[in-house]
Amino acid sequence: VKNNASLCEAIFEAASEISARAAELNVSEVKVICMLWQVPFVKWVGFNVAATYGPPEKLSVEDIAKLVETGKKEGVALVIDNLQSGVELGSQIASEVGAQHVVLTNFPGSLPDAPDYVSMLKYNAEQLFGAVERWRVLSEVGAEVLRLKGELGAVRGQMDILMALCIVLGIVVGVESVFLYARRGQH
Repeated sequence: VKNNASLCEAIFEAASEISARAAELNVSEVKVICMLWQVPFVKWVGFNVAATYGPPEKLSVEDIAKLVETGKKEGVALVIDNLQSGVELGSQIASEVGAQHVVLTNFPGSLPDAPDYVSMLKYNAEQLFGAVERWRVLSEVGAEVLRLKGELGAVRGQMDILMALCIVLGIVVGVESVFLYARRGQH
């Protein structure tokens, strides 16, 4: 009974911490693609699940293509894999969609940082929260890169106009020089 009470208290404390951090990061605005076996936890944390997938060995090429299409269309930020189901598919989808790849575990003791149930909950939550933070930073950097590319394109356009004007001016100067030389030769 004493162990149950302390375990329940630890679970409630972890849940409270996770919920507070999820609210702080506004995870309900973050769209994800999630492996089926992690969906209950991911939804509990508050993420917006745009699509799910089952065990990779049961998916067709068409299924994977639909996941990628959904990920691009929905602006998915995270692709969440289950460690025990394999991580290659989630990595592939994340790469194609431009999302962060996250690997969660559903077995306490399967990772050094998750030796028991409570630490597994915290570990999984931290994997999600860290990925959200990375995705947001990369999104901001990407937006800045696009803005700078736009500015660079405008500058290149101005340089092209300036180069064309220099060429025209060079031709005008050359023609004028020929006329001046010819006129000088007549005197």
